[in-house]
Amino acid sequence: MDNTNDDLDSDLTEYELLRQSKMQR
Repeated sequence: MDNTNDDLDSDLTEYELLRQSKMQR
């Protein structure tokens, strides 16, 4: 269950990346 934190972090990073991409457009 400790992996949950890692998964969340990964999701957050991808989300942030996507957000930045949209903002740059």
